[in-house]
Amino acid sequence: MWSQCGEIEKAINAYQACGHWKKALYLANSANMPEPEFQQLAREIAASLKSNYSYNDAAFIYEQYLEDYDAALDSLYTVGNFDEALRIVCVCKFLPNALDSQA
Repeated sequence: MWSQCGEIEKAINAYQACGHWKKALYLANSANMPEPEFQQLAREIAASLKSNYSYNDAAFIYEQYLEDYDAALDSLYTVGNFDEALRIVCVCKFLPNALDSQA
């Protein structure tokens, strides 16, 4: 409703408050939100998801929107989703900081 009225920020906040994080990020991206603001929104949503134990969703945001692979892997390790963590390491050719210091 807010987005139809041109109230993009209110629409994003409403989606975020209702737990519709994909819609919030999609709307922010399609409205050409400035990159620093978009990244802040994505970080806030990811932190909220982690606090609600939605670690896999938080990891998705860290990987896909923020390219913060350490945070994504940390979220995945928390729930024991090692297959997805391995996918990130292989696809992104990313060496986690914990392993990088040992190499």
